[in-house]
Amino acid sequence: MGQPFAEAAEKHYSLPIRRPVTVAMIFVTLCVFGWKSFQELPVNLMPDISYPTLTVRTEYEGAAPEDVEKLVTRPIEEQLSIVSGLVEISSTSSAGLSEIVMEFTWGVDMNIAQQDVRDRLDLYDPPKEVTEKPVILRYDPTLDPVFRVAITGKDHSQVADPEARERLERQDLTTLRDACERFLKGDLESEQGIAQAEIKGGRESEVEVLVDTERLKNLGLSIEGVVQSLAQQNINLSGGSLKEGATTEYLVRTKNEWVDVNEIPESIIGPGVRLRDVASVELGEKDRESVVRVNGREAVEIQIFKWGDANTVSVCNTVRDLFGFEREKSMLEKLTAFVQNQSQPEADENTPAVIAMMQLQQELARSSTLRNRLPSDAEYHVVTDQSRFIKAAVKEVQDAAIWGSVLAVLVLYIFLQEIRATIIMNIALPISILTTFIPMFMQDLSLNIMSIGGLAVGVGMLTPTEIGRAHV
Repeated sequence: MGQPFAEAAEKHYSLPIRRPVTVAMIFVTLCVFGWKSFQELPVNLMPDISYPTLTVRTEYEGAAPEDVEKLVTRPIEEQLSIVSGLVEISSTSSAGLSEIVMEFTWGVDMNIAQQDVRDRLDLYDPPKEVTEKPVILRYDPTLDPVFRVAITGKDHSQVADPEARERLERQDLTTLRDACERFLKGDLESEQGIAQAEIKGGRESEVEVLVDTERLKNLGLSIEGVVQSLAQQNINLSGGSLKEGATTEYLVRTKNEWVDVNEIPESIIGPGVRLRDVASVELGEKDRESVVRVNGREAVEIQIFKWGDANTVSVCNTVRDLFGFEREKSMLEKLTAFVQNQSQPEADENTPAVIAMMQLQQELARSSTLRNRLPSDAEYHVVTDQSRFIKAAVKEVQDAAIWGSVLAVLVLYIFLQEIRATIIMNIALPISILTTFIPMFMQDLSLNIMSIGGLAVGVGMLTPTEIGRAHV
């Protein structure tokens, strides 16, 4: 019985024995491609999962919960209950609001399901009091901001006068909000992987027109007329085009926008009537929808959203570099910095060390430029950074995989009682793992706690296989 097995094993492994160089080059190639694929794989917390749920929200202002249930929730439920792929439908009716949650089976194309729900909602005839159409909401964890930065102004706690201190804080918050809207938002959204930068908190300035209604009424004018007159005098519209010759064409615009607040009171709102005759114009503040505080101080917050398929860790590292926050460098970045320090960049401008140094200088310049957009006394705070939790979670799984590999080697040695065979199999384990990264990269998969956990389980499955091969 043992002889046939030995002959089969000898025949099976004859090629590696007869062609050791060829086999070695094949394995080296697999390791190189596997390591490169590992470096290029995106790192996320979880794989790309689309939760099969939809929420239909309808507002019915001023209605009691019973009326919302009778006139809105039940009719919409009847329309949506026949959508294909639906598993469960639940609803909540509150004062002025109806929310219907629909759960679908896993594997359903949510884009098609959302279109089916929209088609069914078109058949719903709402009451006349319902002015807002039903809104379809879809929860997706990838739509949450991956990085949040809070920016505070100068600390004015030393100012004794409360009114003066409040005035200075208002000015700082207005300046920070305006700079973030005008400069930082565009600079961040132009970076690779960043889809949107949303500004929260702070204070926004606006022009307030305080109208004297009695004087306006005596002149025979109305508020609506004043609004229309001001809108018509503050315009920036296209005026067509002007052609010169056969090849040149100029775009013409009608630009008549106010540049200064002092120009607004001189606007004509009626025959012989100017705005200053019936109203006062001041530079005030918009009503705030949100207030952001960091360590008890008001701040302006920037929420960073990534592209759908972007690497979360890479995007967060980019934001940290732009704002000048410290972060842990990867092994490749440390190696590049070491080569950069050991080389002579003046010798050749096309060497990798010079290219790496130029990239580092560009990152420092971008970080300096971004901070120069704001006042020099502004302070920056990291509110949330998804990459920290992702790195910690992935590191935990990686450590478990490493310890699993070590234990697998010990198990091999205990069963084989031969150090040479154990070393050979110990080399086969990492090569098998590195080779796995190649199809993962080709299939656009990511490194997450699920995929790394699967690799850790695979290490344990390889151990008895290698033991069986060794005995054969």
